[in-house]
Amino acid sequence: MLSNLTSFLWLLPLLLLGVGSFFYFRRLPQITLERIHPPYASVDQSVPVKLELKINAPFPVRLLLRDPPPKTLIPSRVLEWGGLFWGTHFETITLEVKLNVRGEYLWENVTLEWSDPFGLVWRTSKLEVKSKIIVFP
Repeated sequence: MLSNLTSFLWLLPLLLLGVGSFFYFRRLPQITLERIHPPYASVDQSVPVKLELKINAPFPVRLLLRDPPPKTLIPSRVLEWGGLFWGTHFETITLEVKLNVRGEYLWENVTLEWSDPFGLVWRTSKLEVKSKIIVFP
C-alpha cells in the first residue's frame, strides 16, 4: 500500500509538469520582427534584406521561422531559421534578393512554428511583417 502511494506522489509532479507545459506552449512566443530592405530598386540588381528579430522566452522553446520572398524575386538562399531558445535573444538574418522582373511586389507575412523543448507538439502561426519592393526597369 505504501509503495503505491509513493509511486503516485512521484507521478503527480510529473503529471502537473506535463499539463502545465501543454497549456504554456499553446500560446505564441513573444517575438518582435522587422524586415528591412530598400523600397525601390532596378531590374537585375541584388538588394540586401535584413530580418531583425527579438525573442523573449522565459522557458525553453523550439522555433522555426520561414520567410519566402515573392515568387519572382530570387533569394541568395532559402530563409529558414530556427533553434532552441531560452531567455532574451537578438538575431539579425541577412540575405540578398535578385530582382529580375519589374513591378510592385508585396512581401507577405512570416510563418512561425513553435514547440515545447522536446518537439512533441508543433504549432503554426503567421506573423504580420508586410513590406513592399518596387522594381523599376
